[in-house]
Amino acid sequence: MDPVMLVLRIFHIVGGTLWVGSAFLLVRYVGPTANTIGPIAAPFMIEMFKARRAARYVTSVALITVIAGWLTADFREREPQI
Repeated sequence: MDPVMLVLRIFHIVGGTLWVGSAFLLVRYVGPTANTIGPIAAPFMIEMFKARRAARYVTSVALITVIAGWLTADFREREPQI
């Protein structure tokens, strides 16, 4: 296997795992907990999304995953068929 394809697949698989895992964590646990706690959860959510840049992390991982997937598909199309 071509080393570039191997690296792209690793980025795609690891990135996808991190992306789905972080989305699951936010949607399944953090969001409902903050909703249950109510307005007092606002400082926690502000800290997590502004100071800790959680949204930037998830967006970056998603972007890397999608780009690695596109490049993997592009390389597969260009491989000679045997």
